[in-house]
Amino acid sequence: MSKPIEVRNPRTGKYDYVIIPPPPKLLIQQCNRLRRAQQNWLQLGLEGRIEALQQWKQAVILGRDKLTEALVADTGRLSISVMEIDSFLANIDRWCKLAPMFLKNTEKETAVPFIKLEQTAVPYPLVGVISPWNFPLLLSTIDTIPALLAGCAAIVKPSEITPRFMAPLLATINTIPQLRDVLSFVEGGGETGAALVQNVDLVCFTGNVTTGRKVGEAAAKRFIPAFLELGGKDPAIVLASADLELATSAILWGSVVNSGQSCLSIERIYVAEFIFEQFVERLVAKAERLQLAYPTVESGEIGPIIAEKQAATISDHLQDALEKGAVVHCGGKVEDNGGGWWCRPTVLT
Repeated sequence: MSKPIEVRNPRTGKYDYVIIPPPPKLLIQQCNRLRRAQQNWLQLGLEGRIEALQQWKQAVILGRDKLTEALVADTGRLSISVMEIDSFLANIDRWCKLAPMFLKNTEKETAVPFIKLEQTAVPYPLVGVISPWNFPLLLSTIDTIPALLAGCAAIVKPSEITPRFMAPLLATINTIPQLRDVLSFVEGGGETGAALVQNVDLVCFTGNVTTGRKVGEAAAKRFIPAFLELGGKDPAIVLASADLELATSAILWGSVVNSGQSCLSIERIYVAEFIFEQFVERLVAKAERLQLAYPTVESGEIGPIIAEKQAATISDHLQDALEKGAVVHCGGKVEDNGGGWWCRPTVLT
């Protein structure tokens, strides 16, 4: 039997949830079952698949309260969890609208009068999705939804740090007979993710560069496609002509939304020297008005640090900056409140 994995609550620091990864044989059986069901899913046609996805959307709306509760337990934040569900529902509509255009067969003339080329979209039977902890629902489905519409079956392995949302989400999937046969979520850590890559026909991975390289190498050895989203270091550039009120508000939001736990959050700002002092003054004033969502999720805008090891990483970055001469204008340290780790909006120059 696979070894259970204890899951930490980011608000309390307590390990109050357990997941049990599937044994390797069971994972293989699950992948084979999904791959067999994919042919029936494909034969539904695009209109049938769109109808099934829309039924799923309605099931999620009905089960929204339980899904929100699970996401809050996973991440420790409320407003972003609400936004995350809204974005997920909007993604279903968006891809249902785009799919007919993307999946349309095309025919083209060639230079030879009696020869034509026809392009037909043929789905990969089983897509594997390995997703991170910062937006558990959104990033576990952002690749899954278009894959399903294309006619693929899909198996998703979310992060072991934020697995609680899976149970209420699977409850909604199980209400749609056609969908439950071709979409599955599995619990587990790195070993389960590695095993998944060995049993799918295409893999989508969102996470860090180190793990992404391993996924890419494993996929290459099997000659299967790998789509890797490995984050970035995102700058904002503020020119002298910028509207300072708008720029400071937009950049603050882009920096601290989801407590900065986003692959596209703004991490450094270059400001024209002529407006530098004004910009910093306004940015700091706005940053200081934001409060921690503690002791309750409604207490403020800034949620906890979700992954415990990131608290040490943030502290190390701050210490390194200070040792190299950085000036702290607000924030500047990781706090322990109620067993959870928190970092107030921090402005360094």
